[in-house]
Amino acid sequence: MMLKKLALLAVMAVLALPSPSQAANEKIKILSGPTSGAWYVGMGAVAKAINKQFPEIDVNLLPGGGLSNPGRLSKKEGELSIGTHSIMVSAAKGIDPFRKPVTGVSSIFNLNDVSRLHIIGIGKNAPESLESMIKNKQPVHMVVGPMGSGTELWVRWMLATYGVTYKDIQSWGGKVITNNFDDAADMAKDGNVDLLFWLGPGEIWFVVELSKNTTLNWLPVSDELFQKMHDTYGVQRTEIPSTMFSGVVGKNVPALCDAAELLVRSDLSEELVYNMTKAIVEGREDIGTANAGWKTMSPETAPQNLAFPLHPGAAKYYKEIGVLK
Repeated sequence: MMLKKLALLAVMAVLALPSPSQAANEKIKILSGPTSGAWYVGMGAVAKAINKQFPEIDVNLLPGGGLSNPGRLSKKEGELSIGTHSIMVSAAKGIDPFRKPVTGVSSIFNLNDVSRLHIIGIGKNAPESLESMIKNKQPVHMVVGPMGSGTELWVRWMLATYGVTYKDIQSWGGKVITNNFDDAADMAKDGNVDLLFWLGPGEIWFVVELSKNTTLNWLPVSDELFQKMHDTYGVQRTEIPSTMFSGVVGKNVPALCDAAELLVRSDLSEELVYNMTKAIVEGREDIGTANAGWKTMSPETAPQNLAFPLHPGAAKYYKEIGVLK
């Protein structure tokens, strides 16, 4: 009888242990940005924060891209990712550059960083505004960034609100330059660029260089253009501060801006996403140190203004800490 009792206790002890799926390390792949970019560094810090608080989660950081990440999540090529809000709105709606809505993706965190769109006129042939350029069919040489980049996509979106395409620009005698920004900076120095677009945080090096010896003029964004961009893509309003680029901007200029958000697969367990969200919120100081643009991370704004539905695991954590009802 005693042996039977001991055997029963042994079985019960085994059953009380975590199941293999619980005891074994969880494995997650993080889709970040290009290896040379700020997203890769920032998401590396996110990976470290998760592994530090939950060592049982095996984290693998992979390069990615703003346009490809949501689709790769949907195809289960990763578990956690990052994307620019406006592009994620496009992915959720299935509008340019996406052919259909991306499904199986949830949001968990608005990073609340600020990427501004700079529209910079260069030299004496620069237009006074986008509206005057289009009205007068002004033949400008414009730098829009590499095809498929966030900057290039925003330029295409803005022109489309006026019913204008790159072919129209070219038909006016203008030129659309899609070289990388290193090449474009050299072209601008040589007087071969009239208008330059750049979407990003802070002060980019090539504009700093241009500002030293080139006449630059930041073009404002009209209220009408902002409203159309906001209604369609969730773009926000901001200003280019007069103090940027050592005061070369000269005055505050109305502009468009965007923020990045963190995404997960919708089919991930509530517990796993809860733990990831908790680790990111509690590790935000170290993450902000790794990527200075993310010092704006805040649990209060994290569940707000997201492109995809908030994952239940993240919602549970935000409710627990009192920032979501």
